[in-house]
Amino acid sequence: MAQAHYKALLGKVLLGFIAEEGFGGLKDRLKSVVEYSPIAHCLLDSSSAFIDVNEAAAKLLGHSRRELRGKKFSELNVLTPDQSAKLESSLKSGKPGEPSGPDEYILSRKDRSQVFVESRSLPVKRL
Repeated sequence: MAQAHYKALLGKVLLGFIAEEGFGGLKDRLKSVVEYSPIAHCLLDSSSAFIDVNEAAAKLLGHSRRELRGKKFSELNVLTPDQSAKLESSLKSGKPGEPSGPDEYILSRKDRSQVFVESRSLPVKRL
């Protein structure tokens, strides 16, 4: 329930910001919201390589943001082969603007400890 409230509140804040400042500063504002979110956010390219991650995602995976950029999940050995195939299939089947998930994975962190995650994705077209 708190998550739905958070989404609604976030929507109101962003809409208020757009009304006051237009779309010019929206990119920077959204980047700040994602960057400082306690929820892990990953931006992947069409080959499933990391373009960027926020600090929460880096901590979740046990890698630095720099270590993750440009790497694929398969190169980091964070997923079993079965789960890696599941992720690839999920990402490739998504259509721009249509969210998918939740999907569940067990990630192996850099220190080899494991963490259970629930993932949702939203494919977008590159601008």
